[in-house]
Amino acid sequence: MNELSDLILQDEIEEDDPLSTELSGSSFTPFDTAKIDIIVKPMTISKLLDRLQNDELQLNPDFQRASDLWDNKRKSRLIESIILRIPLPSFYFNEDKAGNYSVVDGLQRLSTIFQFIDSKELSRSISIPIDDLKLSDMQYLTDLNGKTFDEIPRPYKRTINELEITSTIIRPSTPDLVRFNIFARLNQGGLIVNGQEIRNAIYPGIWRNHISSISCSEIFLKFTENKISKKRLVDHQMILRVFALFATNADRCQKNILDEFLNHALIELISDWDDKRWEIEIEKFFNGMKYSVEIFGEYAFRKLDSTKLSRAPINKTIFEIQVFLLGSGKYSKSQIEHFIVNKEMILEMMEYEMKNNKSFFFFFCSHNGSDSSFYIRKKKFEEIFENFVG
Repeated sequence: MNELSDLILQDEIEEDDPLSTELSGSSFTPFDTAKIDIIVKPMTISKLLDRLQNDELQLNPDFQRASDLWDNKRKSRLIESIILRIPLPSFYFNEDKAGNYSVVDGLQRLSTIFQFIDSKELSRSISIPIDDLKLSDMQYLTDLNGKTFDEIPRPYKRTINELEITSTIIRPSTPDLVRFNIFARLNQGGLIVNGQEIRNAIYPGIWRNHISSISCSEIFLKFTENKISKKRLVDHQMILRVFALFATNADRCQKNILDEFLNHALIELISDWDDKRWEIEIEKFFNGMKYSVEIFGEYAFRKLDSTKLSRAPINKTIFEIQVFLLGSGKYSKSQIEHFIVNKEMILEMMEYEMKNNKSFFFFFCSHNGSDSSFYIRKKKFEEIFENFVG
């Protein structure tokens, strides 16, 4: 059973393109099968621990987001399964040119095992304090309850260290876009990770640090009222969508599938940004959020219906359009000030369109990761703003 399969997002955000469909679109850009380089091989836990100790295994740049997904009971049951010699599902790794591995799927299982064997090494590797794992709620090996790795019998220690896991490894000779497609296809076969989790694991670079910092920033949390899920990198994907629009000037590049567009923008454009460029783009992003809130108020980033007692959840497609249009520089500061002065009329027009224009409303509800849906949403927002350009 995959460790992420039974998670339910509790945060107030509307799923505009469900994770299950994000990777399972009817088509991906064709690629040369000769460029696929995948190996499947067994590896012992002791060998993986050796890689961790030598900084040759990256658990995840956002480990802390995933570290609290399992409680102590679930961690303990995994250790019990290993001692009972119950086989574990496959682990998936991405290999870089230096031969280092990053975990694409299996993070919870692997980190649990490392926490039990050597929590200090795990803490050093991820730069996050991790407590020793004390077993609890054991179903069969109840005599191990309350014990750490050092306190269990030697045969059990040997069983854990010598455990052989099946590892699927995508080699570095596989091109980046092909690499993503491979993991996406594995996803359809039971690898329960979403597009953003795959990107985060296989595309290194400072982009991950910047997006992670933005997601934890006071401004982002304030303007989204801390309603965006930090599990499954939902917030990262929302932020990346805006930067992809900045990078391409809202040209979806005929990428009908959202993930293809994000991968293209990331690999071809965003990955080349230096810190100075990031400083400029981040300022645009925060300006877009700020102006959105100043114009739309409590309805920023949401479907608008003032007749309902409660607000609609934050909508990712509305978020990307509002932040892009108001932060990209398309409108001058004086024009945006004019929008703010006329915000009540803008709200009325937006609400009217969402209530009476069925096709417009539809593109905020389903199939909205496509390029055609994006352009329809963008055009409608632009038409409303154009009434107040002055």
